[in-house]
Amino acid sequence: MDDLIKELKMVLGDEYILVDPIDLLPYTRDYSLSRLYNEVKKYIVGRPKAVIQPGDPNQLSRVLKILSRYGAKYSIYGGGSGVVEAYNPETDFIIDISRLDWIEWFDEESNIVYVGGGTYLIKVEDWLNRQGYTLGHYPQSIHVTSVGGAVATGSIGMYSSGYGGIEDIVVGIELSTPKYGILKYGPTVRGNTPLPLDKLVINSEGRFGVISGAYLKVYRKPDIILKGVYRIDSLESGVDILRKIMDYRLTPHLIRLFDRYESMIYFGGGESTLIYSIHGYNEVSKYLYTWREELDKVIDGEALDEALYDRWVENRFRYIDYIYRLYNTGLAIETMEFGVPWSKIIEFDREFRDRISRYESIAYISMHISHIHRTGCGVYYTLAIDIDSIEDIYRDIWGEALDIAIEYGSDISHHHGLGGIRIEAFKKRYGMNIYRFIMDVSNLINSLDI
Repeated sequence: MDDLIKELKMVLGDEYILVDPIDLLPYTRDYSLSRLYNEVKKYIVGRPKAVIQPGDPNQLSRVLKILSRYGAKYSIYGGGSGVVEAYNPETDFIIDISRLDWIEWFDEESNIVYVGGGTYLIKVEDWLNRQGYTLGHYPQSIHVTSVGGAVATGSIGMYSSGYGGIEDIVVGIELSTPKYGILKYGPTVRGNTPLPLDKLVINSEGRFGVISGAYLKVYRKPDIILKGVYRIDSLESGVDILRKIMDYRLTPHLIRLFDRYESMIYFGGGESTLIYSIHGYNEVSKYLYTWREELDKVIDGEALDEALYDRWVENRFRYIDYIYRLYNTGLAIETMEFGVPWSKIIEFDREFRDRISRYESIAYISMHISHIHRTGCGVYYTLAIDIDSIEDIYRDIWGEALDIAIEYGSDISHHHGLGGIRIEAFKKRYGMNIYRFIMDVSNLINSLDI
């Protein structure tokens, strides 16, 4: 260990290798429920031996080579916003990518920006806004998510119906690896090549190297945002409306359907609530208003005050405060999201609520539908759980939920990733041969002796 640390210091210097227990404390958790639970209960389950903070892709690649040569285990820390135990604070070393923080160049005519993997999404968005542009990528964790983390976990944002998920935004990648050094692919227009590297690393969760930079697609910042809020008579009716909107290719930039519980929290009541927003420009305002007019014809519901939409957006990014307030009442919050086919959504929802609500420690289950696709949509559950029962039932609840997803032919994750929580379910859902294939590719890239 001493020799390993000595080599790392030769690359980074003493300042960027943290070993003091106080300095390591922030790296003992992310936003996974099990990690937050340990923090609230004042437990420290484990901490790394050291945190490594490379300052550029070359340093990062050299660090990875040293760690690989010694066979040292490591985990990657971006913004710490993960919720599925992908980040492991108990590993030997943590690679903190926060110093890979830059906005290097912007090709305004081609609509591409190149940024560091450790740059926070909100920093990129704020910078682009000042130039009159946007990524259009607004995950709930935008203030605490790095670009590298967003790519590695397959992030998606609230405006995904208009701007796409991170897979639609990334047009090139820079990857640091122990065996092949720095791999740079892009920027591309379409990237019609064998095994496009940018697509390989999306959802990879660090298995194929560390994302040190990314080329991202940008859009003109909209001049006009048209909004709608509707009370719908049932969740089933709402799902039918969503499917019609998708079928008619009227999908707005944001569209969400909330169940009864979330309708009560955000909109003051009702069986179900549908909200949408359309983004566009003054030059084509007539087209935007026609789009909204046709959309409103499809939505069979009671129109509500548009100010409710603005209030929802404002409160959406206060979720961390909400989590800690609930902890003070004795409740812990867990979120689960799945990609469910259109034909299974209502059935899936009934089964999920029926089986998960049997756990006596569940205080409530709420749900909303968002990120609609041609074949289905993201179904997102929020569970409030008695905090004192977490250690006893946490894994059981997840196991039950993932079994339901597999039984209904759903994606076991829509956008939070696999992490440690879902890896066994991945093997069950897709088979051991696919898992072995992924790990073989990972070992090929990360091992120096192959």
